[in-house]
Amino acid sequence: MIEPPEILGESGDRLWRSVLGRFTLDDHERVVLYEACRTADLIDVLELERGPEVLSKTGAKINPVFGELRQQRIALARQIAALRLPADPENTIGKKQHRSLRGVQQIGGA
Repeated sequence: MIEPPEILGESGDRLWRSVLGRFTLDDHERVVLYEACRTADLIDVLELERGPEVLSKTGAKINPVFGELRQQRIALARQIAALRLPADPENTIGKKQHRSLRGVQQIGGA
């Protein structure tokens, strides 16, 4: 296994080790994994920054960090999905999913 970069925090290090401990990734896939690890670490920082949710009687006042936290969670989910790791690694050790990409891939018609 390739050791995790020293810059990674606890969550990033854990994600790096859990993926590369089970799968062999190409160089370009390791770049995606690295970015996912950095995103996981950023989520940890944002969790500490957000503090408690503040609600008032006239309506909800939400810390703007909540929006960024939501966006980073979406980014992390997309980065992990881009790796195409199998849902059941017990039966497919070392193998990646082979599924088509989502969305429009080419323009059809004339």
